[in-house]
Amino acid sequence: MTHLDSFKTLNKGYFYAFSIHMTDHKQQLQSQLWKIANDLLGNMGADEFRDYILGFTFFKYLSEKVELWADGLLTTIATLLISLGIRVW
Repeated sequence: MTHLDSFKTLNKGYFYAFSIHMTDHKQQLQSQLWKIANDLLGNMGADEFRDYILGFTFFKYLSEKVELWADGLLTTIATLLISLGIRVW
């Protein structure tokens, strides 16, 4: 038996316990997220909640598009400056 084999044998329980621990965290996270969603919903109707979530989704979409646009612009400017022999970073 190599050292690696003995390590695997000795630590098998540890890895099993680690995976159980991670499963517990996933369950806790899921229950916490549902609790937050229920708190947000509160007295809102389904239509009102849908509009609320769609607004956030649209804002996220816009912010990602602006970030991509800004990254492209910075890349273009950096390329131009480098081609002119100007040190960028």
